[in-house]
Amino acid sequence: MRLEIESQKARDYQWVVHHVEKPASVGFQNVKYREVPSPAAMPARSWFYDAPRKNLYVRVRVNAEEDCIINVM
Repeated sequence: MRLEIESQKARDYQWVVHHVEKPASVGFQNVKYREVPSPAAMPARSWFYDAPRKNLYVRVRVNAEEDCIINVM
């Protein structure tokens, strides 16, 4: 699965992808995002998987005019 955004402003984004299995990895090219144990304090470039709900949370920090692409495998 591929998540992509073209941001007009510098800001934080958090995706929530519903009804998915736990990914083996999350990242882009050679940058692997870090899995965290809780969605409460997710830093940029991290992800959390809520197994009972089958929801994947991914957080990123994007600069203005920057394209952000994340691959979920």
